Amino acid sequence: MMLTLLATALAATSPTADQEAVRSAIVAGAEACSAGNTEGSMASVDRDLVLSYPDANDRTFDGLAAGYARLCRREGDNTVVSTTPEFEEIAVNGDVAIARLIWKTRLRGMPEGAFRKMRDFQVWRRTPDGWRFWRGVHWQYSDERPR
Repeated sequence: MMLTLLATALAATSPTADQEAVRSAIVAGAEACSAGNTEGSMASVDRDLVLSYPDANDRTFDGLAAGYARLCRREGDNTVVSTTPEFEEIAVNGDVAIARLIWKTRLRGMPEGAFRKMRDFQVWRRTPDGWRFWRGVHWQYSDERPR
């Protein structure tokens, strides 16, 4: 009985379970935005968020929430039709995780078949309430390779 409890406890905090928890939180946020649910898209974002973009001021939780309120609406040009993360890596070390991914986002008003690609590097931290998106860098992505 004691070994079963110990094995269950270890499995609940294994890197694989933690990686899946971070992955699931990212996917749930994307699905919420695609459905027009801004609150759901922010559900796993830490109140202490700092998000950096090239050539722009850092964004905090409130700034990201305001941006998502515009982006995740279900009407108007430049609003999300769908957004899908393509995961390159999720690594966990203790109470910190990183996620490297590329977002493929279709916006209203784009030509048929077009989508925007953004590269994302996210740092997550474990809190008493679960994994939270805490720090990140987000930039335009191109399939073209430098020469």
